[in-house]
Amino acid sequence: MWLNETSEDVSDPKQIDRSRARVVEISPRVLVNHKSWTQNSIQKLIDQGARVRISGWLTWDEEHPEQITNKIRGTLWEVHPIHKIEVLTGGKWVEL
Repeated sequence: MWLNETSEDVSDPKQIDRSRARVVEISPRVLVNHKSWTQNSIQKLIDQGARVRISGWLTWDEEHPEQITNKIRGTLWEVHPIHKIEVLTGGKWVEL
C-alpha cells in the first residue's frame, strides 16, 4: 500500500500524489494474527480517507529503484511487515 501524508480534503484518495508516498506492506505471516485486516476493512479506510498510523519494521527495499525515478514512491524505505494499524477515531487512535 502507498501511504501519503496530506492535510488536504481529498475527495478521491486514489488521486493523491504517490511521488512522496511511503510503501507499507502487510506480510501473510503477520496477517494471521490480525483477522480484522481484510481487503474490505482496508478499502473502507481508503474510501473514507481515514487518518491511520502504521507501526512495523523499517526496511530498505533496493529492488525497486525505478519506482523513485518514475515517481511511484517517495523513498526506498518502507514499513514491512506492518505490526499495527491504528485509525484516528473521535480524536483517539484505535487499533484496527
